[in-house]
Amino acid sequence: MNPYENQLIGAFVFALGQQHGRRFPAADASAFSLNLFQQTPLDRAYSDLIVGRDRCLVLEFKRTRAEVASERAKWSDAGLEAFRSDRVLLATAPLAHLVLYGCTDRDTVCLKACTYLDVLGLAPDVKLERFAPERLIKHLLDVEDGTARPIGLAPDALMRYLDFLWRARHAQGESTGGPAQGAWLGVAHGAGGLRIVAARSLGHLLGRGRGLTQELERRRTERKLDRDRDDERDMGLGR
Repeated sequence: MNPYENQLIGAFVFALGQQHGRRFPAADASAFSLNLFQQTPLDRAYSDLIVGRDRCLVLEFKRTRAEVASERAKWSDAGLEAFRSDRVLLATAPLAHLVLYGCTDRDTVCLKACTYLDVLGLAPDVKLERFAPERLIKHLLDVEDGTARPIGLAPDALMRYLDFLWRARHAQGESTGGPAQGAWLGVAHGAGGLRIVAARSLGHLLGRGRGLTQELERRRTERKLDRDRDDERDMGLGR
């Protein structure tokens, strides 16, 4: 009994959302990136899931530990050599790019996590069980105790990493040009509750996310005031 990848993603996203709701008050209007690209035209460029706020992560999901090897099979020897010789990729991949897979024990399923370098066999010490996803959620929500090395990259740095990764894959003839462009979505808390905000880039969404969502709140307040004035006029109370 091995759940599908999208089931594992759904469970992870639900756990992340639950902890996010506990961590941040309803008045916090800053956006939190949550972009699921699995089985879309962008999944080859951006992987399965990109999440984060001040620091973001690229996450790949596999059904089982045995299927982790399928990610390594996507790379030719030339592509791996391009990865191995790129110092930027080697330095940033352990911080930004992780692989999660399911482990089933009777009627219980848990997630295990390792780095993308572990999967490709490029880590100095390959380990397929480096940490539990609960630690990832704590990092993403900025509730670590400060004793561990931070993981994740700032939005612009993460996009540079993905561009480096794209070019490394291009070295093996897998793709031409650059990744397609798409909308980036975030979830934000505001006075009116949860809302989904969109932007043309991850940096714009998160770097200016607070201003973006606050502007939405301002517009919503103005519309409410306009409706209240209309109601007063209809009741003969307005001037």
